[in-house]
Amino acid sequence: MEKFRDLIYHKAVVDIDLATPEILQGVVKKAKKGRVDAARFALEITGRHNPKGDGVPAQVVVAINGIPRPPRHEMQGQDLEIEGEVIAED
Repeated sequence: MEKFRDLIYHKAVVDIDLATPEILQGVVKKAKKGRVDAARFALEITGRHNPKGDGVPAQVVVAINGIPRPPRHEMQGQDLEIEGEVIAED
């Protein structure tokens, strides 16, 4: 009897797993209609919302290696060019 129960349970778990995309689409539809709980749940799934909150802001490090930075004295009195725009320095 236990083996039969375990087989039924396993099949139910597989069925739920296979329905996951449809379930998530339903959550998204409800979130788009303004259901705050659905929106919060969708954002939690994607990692964009943490209900407990992060006590520490995320640290972002931008490291650009291999690009030499010109000394400051070489830049004085020159105009800057950024993607085709010339920015005159005062």
